Amino acid sequence: MPLFFESLVLHVGDIELGKCLLSDEPLDPKWIESPAFTGRALARYTRFSDSYSERVQQIFKDIVTKLPNDWQQVPMVVLLPAFSTDHVHSSSHVFSHYCDVLPALSEHDNLYLYPYGRAAFLLALKRIEALLYKGTFTSVLVIAIDANSRFCCKQAEVDFPKKAFNDVSVVACDSAAIVRVTQASSGLVTHWQSYAAQAEANATGSAVSNIFHQYIQQCGLPIQAMQLPTNNSIPMTNEWVQGMQILAEKLSINLQCFFNGIRIGDVGCTSGLLNVLHTQNMYQQKLVSITEGVFHLDIADGLYRSAAMFGWYEKQSDDALWG
Repeated sequence: MPLFFESLVLHVGDIELGKCLLSDEPLDPKWIESPAFTGRALARYTRFSDSYSERVQQIFKDIVTKLPNDWQQVPMVVLLPAFSTDHVHSSSHVFSHYCDVLPALSEHDNLYLYPYGRAAFLLALKRIEALLYKGTFTSVLVIAIDANSRFCCKQAEVDFPKKAFNDVSVVACDSAAIVRVTQASSGLVTHWQSYAAQAEANATGSAVSNIFHQYIQQCGLPIQAMQLPTNNSIPMTNEWVQGMQILAEKLSINLQCFFNGIRIGDVGCTSGLLNVLHTQNMYQQKLVSITEGVFHLDIADGLYRSAAMFGWYEKQSDDALWG
């Protein structure tokens, strides 16, 4: 059954993403020079925060009023940043700050946390599908909030999540999304999904190469478009560039590649939601044919790399190849 993604909140910095999600034009990040930050940024607040947890808590406080009235009756998936395994704080620490803002959140009967940074959404996708396909629920809410550690005071570094792909060339972003996922007569279908762990001892890019090999062996549908992770960090780009030859036989000669991490900035754990909304919009606007598939790849700052192959189904189109 196809899924439809409805954005209730979609913010990058102080910009509410709407039609600009479809635009080819990049957002215009501001250049900030201060003792705490040097570089380009899309910040929600001009002031810097004492800690990472404080900043994402404030963003959550800003958007929590946009939760639908029935939020306690539907499953909720919360995407969180990836912390290193030896971190003094954890994603549960961040979530506790959300509960300080909305105490009823801690009592939610169907709440699922995915603390995997950029890889979180695709790792949560099977859970979302399972919750809807059982027929018990008609919708699932997905929440993602992230901020860049460069927006926080240096003395609070102990509170930062791991940011392996972050330097002054990366556009630092505050981001937030609340998305309602429902079954629909027309919408996205998932043909394949997988993930792999990138152990630090392994050669860079080995996890992504493993994913590409899995795709060839387990799916192998032609790839007409790709959502690829890059945020001006060369190590991140190298992870998938070096493995693209594995997919060569499946790539269309008219391959389209999309790089939202450059166009919009590094939105951390919000990136997977943003990419799937972008893909859905492309199908709706006929920028990608319903007979074509879109391959998504996400690379987290932590261990995980995740991927999925999406297509589009329209009920009135009986001969749709991607249903």
